[in-house]
Amino acid sequence: MNKSWLQKMMRQAPGEPSGGNPAPEPAPVPAPDAGPDLSFIPADFHAEGKPDLSKFSAHYQDLVAEDAKRREAMADVPVDGKYEFALPEDFKFDGIEGLPEGFAVELATDDPDLQPLYAGLGEVLKEIGAPKAAAPKLAGLIAKYEAVQYQKAMRANAVEMAKLGTEAQQNSRIAAVQRGLETVMPAEEAKAVLGAIRSANFLRGLETLLSPRTMTTPTPTPPKASPEADLESFYATPKS
Repeated sequence: MNKSWLQKMMRQAPGEPSGGNPAPEPAPVPAPDAGPDLSFIPADFHAEGKPDLSKFSAHYQDLVAEDAKRREAMADVPVDGKYEFALPEDFKFDGIEGLPEGFAVELATDDPDLQPLYAGLGEVLKEIGAPKAAAPKLAGLIAKYEAVQYQKAMRANAVEMAKLGTEAQQNSRIAAVQRGLETVMPAEEAKAVLGAIRSANFLRGLETLLSPRTMTTPTPTPPKASPEADLESFYATPKS
């Protein structure tokens, strides 16, 4: 009797499939898809406690646009650090009233005394990576500063001149002073003196200098008596 199959069967572990191979493990059940991790989105871009993708996307696009502008500006930075401080052709003194018609400011960038100033401004612009277009804008601010200073001086002069009377009276007094100056100096010099008037007292001082002076004849000093006359007077009047 062939008992090999029986012996084999007896050696097989209970529950073990024939052939000696273990039963396969059941396949794991996949977890539900939780979606992408959005924990990096700041709370400012949340709506109803959840990340607002549309709001954050718009913010991100703004950042991309700003970065592109910054890169474009950096590409326009002068390599040699030299900036042209020239006023734009269409420059206007917006917001500054009371300036005379045709008023203009000329930036003396070629002035040897001012060149160190403009060179320093150029170094500052280079350090912050400013484009070439920043120099004309800065030049415009300098021109407006000069205009404001001029405006303040004109207002102060108007206040002083008002102390001399009405506008007609002011003009009359100035014209009289001008005629008086031109009688004692060349016209160009007289014009320069008039241009230096900055206060009412200045004009009054000129009027005083040009007015006819009243010269009074001093009282004559009596002649001093001689020593002999003094002795005669002494002895002629006895003293007790």
